[in-house]
Amino acid sequence: MKPKLLLLSALAITIQYSCNEVEDQSVRPQTKETIKTDSVKADSTSDSLDWYHLENVKPLDYNFYTDRIPVYDVSYNNIYVGNILYVDASTLQSPKFVSGINYLEKLDIICEYDANFLSVTDLPSYEVTHNIINKLPNDIEQNNVFSTSSPEKLNSLKALHFYSEAKFGMPLDEVFFSDGYKNHSKDNREFQLYMLYLNVCHVCMDYPMGKLLSNNFSDEEKANMGIISSINIGKTGYMIIDSDNNCVIITFESDGKAIITRGGIELKSSFSTLFSQQKLRLIDYNIQRLSDYALTELKYHVDMR
Repeated sequence: MKPKLLLLSALAITIQYSCNEVEDQSVRPQTKETIKTDSVKADSTSDSLDWYHLENVKPLDYNFYTDRIPVYDVSYNNIYVGNILYVDASTLQSPKFVSGINYLEKLDIICEYDANFLSVTDLPSYEVTHNIINKLPNDIEQNNVFSTSSPEKLNSLKALHFYSEAKFGMPLDEVFFSDGYKNHSKDNREFQLYMLYLNVCHVCMDYPMGKLLSNNFSDEEKANMGIISSINIGKTGYMIIDSDNNCVIITFESDGKAIITRGGIELKSSFSTLFSQQKLRLIDYNIQRLSDYALTELKYHVDMR
């Protein structure tokens, strides 16, 4: 399996560390990653969006779908292969998990990285999945695949809010103002947004041979339940540069909590280093419908009213 590194920037990579102020914040949310932008789909309410001029976005409640769900620190302890959530009641930031699950059958839970193969047959649990993840070396050998593009240019705090919420579920305007963009309409800064995404491997499950649960859920209930079938392991990071040459870099602790590093424009050269210094963590996951194990999507919304 070849890991992928997605670099959404024209960033010059240098091995150099410099930062003025570092702070740990459990700002909402610490992901999704983060979610890969090419996994996001919009419904009819957002087909006419002008992604290049989001400062003009209309005051509507926009709906989106993704099959790659980010891992936030607030739900970290519930993210493991085999756990089950309510699809319709869940959001990117707050998945709603089914309680009282009774497994009848052990699952094969598997992870392959480089030339190594980890496998265990057990009942799904946080401990089982994370015992596998904890065995992964942080310096996994990898043939990195780089993809580069220009940074995303956003012309206002409002545009930064909408783009970051819609694309990867993290309201980055709150990095600048904890109360978000709405109370700062006179702020006229423009922003450039960069993202780094590295996926080194994933932990997944084999399909059960028989009935998985002893719970007597109806077919209708099972059609609205999703089982976590695959979790991607890697690193994510974001960098924002505003038109006043302030630079903010967001990286993550192993449990998904955000680490925010602030500085001037010189901090830009440290993005690659800060990104690389992170430990491997759960970055996003897929769910399959419990009724037929078909890959399913999570619906979420960005309310701009």
